[in-house]
Amino acid sequence: MAESYIDPLSQSALELSDSVTLPSRPEVLELIAEEMEQASPDLEKVVATLNLDAALFGAILQVVNSPYFGLKTTVTSIKHAVMLLGLRDVYSLARTAALRSSLGKLKGLDRFWDSSVEVAALCRMIAIEITDKSPDDAYTLGMFHDAGVPLMMLAFPKYRRVLKSVLAKEPNAILEHEIAHFGCHRYHVGHRLAVRWFLPEYICQSILFQSVTENVLKGNIITTPHTPELLAVLTLAKHISNRFRAYWRVAAEPDFNNIPEQAAQFLKLNEAGYVDLQDRLLQRLQTDLP
Repeated sequence: MAESYIDPLSQSALELSDSVTLPSRPEVLELIAEEMEQASPDLEKVVATLNLDAALFGAILQVVNSPYFGLKTTVTSIKHAVMLLGLRDVYSLARTAALRSSLGKLKGLDRFWDSSVEVAALCRMIAIEITDKSPDDAYTLGMFHDAGVPLMMLAFPKYRRVLKSVLAKEPNAILEHEIAHFGCHRYHVGHRLAVRWFLPEYICQSILFQSVTENVLKGNIITTPHTPELLAVLTLAKHISNRFRAYWRVAAEPDFNNIPEQAAQFLKLNEAGYVDLQDRLLQRLQTDLP
């Protein structure tokens, strides 16, 4: 069954998403971004900048030392994290930690953040295992892919109630419901945040085009060269996360029809290969539970 089509570039929806207040990119990230744009970023300068922000410092070390990263040693400093993971991986972790910190005023989002971390970790694992794409780009996409949800909660007092009333529906039906009530949906808002925080264009597109993944994978929508593969990675990560949450009887999103199979094929995985990948990653998630 093909996905229902929701125009991600609807001008009216994009304009209405402008009414949603977005958190500014933290000054620490501004400084690091300037350094990362240099031909040879200064590792010591980036480390020193991150060390100035206690909240980011703690959040990065917490993620790096989580079972999902599978490091053999405990990381105790930003410099140690950079030496083990690389500068770009740590920069990616800084962006995602800043995202969570910026939305910290919203209560009751523990399950949302758990799901985001899980999808981000799966994106990173899949990128490493079966693509040549940057694991830190995949991780960033996983963390930001649903960032529009808490932003819409902040902007629209009735959003939680509306969302609860449609959780059992097919994914694009949920987006249609959001548009009917608020004039835009989560991916419009998440895309705006990604653009404002100067994430790479292919990550911004991947967030916005989640509602039309099938058309992107078929080449029916013009994108950057990196967007289709990242979207395919995200689709598999979301699908595997859904299976994991269903196993533990945790509320999951509705199924994605036949889109995971299309994403697997796009990544040159046959049915047996995808089943094997799912089983290995599900086993890893179960093993890594605290």
